[in-house]
Amino acid sequence: MKMIFKYVIMCALFSSAYVTAKPFLEFKQAVARYTNYIEHHYLTVVSRNSDDNIAYKKELRYLFKNYGRFSVNALLSRLRSAHQEMVKQEINKESETYQRYEQISSALLLVCSLIFFNELRSQILSALSEIDLLLMYWHYQYTHQISYFFSKSPLKWIMGKKQEQEIIRNILNLEHKQKELCILLGSLTEHVHLFNEVNTTHADCYT
Repeated sequence: MKMIFKYVIMCALFSSAYVTAKPFLEFKQAVARYTNYIEHHYLTVVSRNSDDNIAYKKELRYLFKNYGRFSVNALLSRLRSAHQEMVKQEINKESETYQRYEQISSALLLVCSLIFFNELRSQILSALSEIDLLLMYWHYQYTHQISYFFSKSPLKWIMGKKQEQEIIRNILNLEHKQKELCILLGSLTEHVHLFNEVNTTHADCYT
């Protein structure tokens, strides 16, 4: 029975990971398409202007070409600083220069979002896996209370909660946490799915 229960848990975990993986893969592909578009239209095709050595422009171009070398926190911090400097310096927000570097900033922000999403999803799935193993343990103890009784510290025999109440409370707490994480994972997946479903042109995206 224990092995069957474990098999069911592992199948559920695999199914959950597969269902949530598809939207994240599509999100990754959407980010890759947009960054390729930005690179082609704003970093290679557009000719360099005489003022492109301005600090925030150099920083944004450098970050875009090398974002894989930075931690997400460092990338986001430097992106934020460069963008704030751009907003201060560029008076005409409708100018070609402003719009070009706004697109580059948007692409970098999208890259940061992808990294955050992937890390959070991985942490949630890891936590759900750990909770499932703990639930399996406590359900087993509930059906084998005599062996659990003798495996406990003798101090708990006298001062601890009643054994059945202890086990049920642990199961309920774990199930509550499991529900919270599943809702969070579902919400995260929904946001990514909605992003993937947006049907707009590259020129209108993220501005």
